[in-house]
Amino acid sequence: MKKKIRFTIHNNGQIHMKTLGMTDETCFDYLALMEEILEAETIDSDYTDEFLQEYVKAEEQVTMKQQSVKDYD
Repeated sequence: MKKKIRFTIHNNGQIHMKTLGMTDETCFDYLALMEEILEAETIDSDYTDEFLQEYVKAEEQVTMKQQSVKDYD
């Protein structure tokens, strides 16, 4: 999936930004850029499901590698 940013501008002036196709922390770079361009401040942020899925996969791989090393001890 291509990296994309989806914006929703609410009636009260709040802007909701969601990154798509970003499974690493580069999304924070985009967030900082948007804050600068829009002269805005982040009120709240969460990791996307895409990011969390990749994070869990990476953690599982590390655990499996650590287990493999212990098996040779």
